[in-house]
Amino acid sequence: MTKVRFIGLLPPPIGGVTIHTYRLFKWLRKSENIYVKITSLNKVTDDDENIEFIGNKITWMIKRLLFGFKEDIIHYHGSNFFGLIFLYIIKKIHSNFKLVWSIQGEHIVPLIVDKPKIFKNIIFNLDKIIVANDNIKKDLLSLGIVEQSIEQLSPFLMPLETKKIDLLNKYKLGNNKILIFNAYRLELRDNVYDIYGFKTLINAFRKIDINTVLILLIPQMNQHEKNYFEEQLITLDKSYRDRVYHIADEENEGWQYISQSDIFIRPTITDGDALSIREALCNKVPAIVSDCVSRPKESIIFKTNDSDDLAIKINNLLENYEERKNKLNNIEFCNSSYGNEYISLYTKIGKKE
Repeated sequence: MTKVRFIGLLPPPIGGVTIHTYRLFKWLRKSENIYVKITSLNKVTDDDENIEFIGNKITWMIKRLLFGFKEDIIHYHGSNFFGLIFLYIIKKIHSNFKLVWSIQGEHIVPLIVDKPKIFKNIIFNLDKIIVANDNIKKDLLSLGIVEQSIEQLSPFLMPLETKKIDLLNKYKLGNNKILIFNAYRLELRDNVYDIYGFKTLINAFRKIDINTVLILLIPQMNQHEKNYFEEQLITLDKSYRDRVYHIADEENEGWQYISQSDIFIRPTITDGDALSIREALCNKVPAIVSDCVSRPKESIIFKTNDSDDLAIKINNLLENYEERKNKLNNIEFCNSSYGNEYISLYTKIGKKE
């Protein structure tokens, strides 16, 4: 049996990476070939005996430096470069485990380019880097990382528990269609770049059919993001602004809202293999998404940062809604179990040489 330890954040916060980490952990817990534990960097309420809160980080770090890990594989699910450096140092001291890192967002690799040479050397010496899409793989290859060190695996896994909760019925008034936008937060890179395309969404909303409601599922925002949020909403006429609802729910997963909506919209300017898009499609909810990265072929694509094109695509979908929705039956990846691919990878790289 291969022993694996995840290190990363678990929901809440509810985000693509935390949801993937948690679902993969739960999925692997059913496997007879993998023994998996998590060192959670945040305190969570889950009572699973194989989830351990890191506690005092200094104490934990000292213990790891002295005693290393007992597992065959340490899989780091995080974008904090310091965490990766620290785990690599432990591996240099205690070489009995393989070190794996996941990259789910395309913005990560450009950040590596600006790092000191010593950090780049660490990237070159990881046992495996798991990437969410082909663009991330190409970027790593352009840095000179050998293809054998890279594994492209979709982070998509449907939740094991799929019981739907009544969350959106109160917004279903008459023939209104519910549009939903989902982001853990309104990330503004360098306080300028609107990563999730929120402004594009709002500009498009004022140009679409009035028989719609826009749900903004954004669990967290700092003050700067709240100000940006209000600045965009205030540009809408009252008749549109009155049909916009913000939901800041950190307990229920995004798919539970998405599955009850009519149209899912993801206008991001950078991305990975977004779980929410596949969750929408697998729940037969048409998804309109930006073309900033490769998207599932069942999606409706619009030009990144182009609110006019987004509005056109939304209006076209509203006019041909049932026809488009009917095309979402029997999507291949909805019936696939990517968890098996992770098991195969862990088993392969966890073998003792």
